[in-house]
Amino acid sequence: MLDDVLEMTNKEVKVKEQLTIKDQRVGTHHTITISTHLQQLIMGYVKETFPREIAKKEVKTYLFPSQKGHNLPLSRQSLWRIIHHAAQKSGIHIGTHSLKKTFGYFLYQQGVQVELIEPSLEKTF
Repeated sequence: MLDDVLEMTNKEVKVKEQLTIKDQRVGTHHTITISTHLQQLIMGYVKETFPREIAKKEVKTYLFPSQKGHNLPLSRQSLWRIIHHAAQKSGIHIGTHSLKKTFGYFLYQQGVQVELIEPSLEKTF
């Protein structure tokens, strides 16, 4: 939802600096810091895609909506097709587990302690 990534006040709309995500499988919460560059990209996407919603401060709209109906989320299968198609065009083979491992690897390369990276990722290093 837009309100998951946006902070709205009477005067401005901005992208949150951090997101808290709940892992539904194990119930743990993870905090992710959003870089300034990514905040700018998200804001550009939101302004271009949701100008009416932003003007009316309608924040209960999906950030990545489905094309199948009004205010429905993008399905897991649709997201997989998008990622798979982009990977094929790039000439690489990728899966969701590969993405998770790669994300953990880049966190590790940036100096994040392994213990702070999702515990299930520890086994992949």
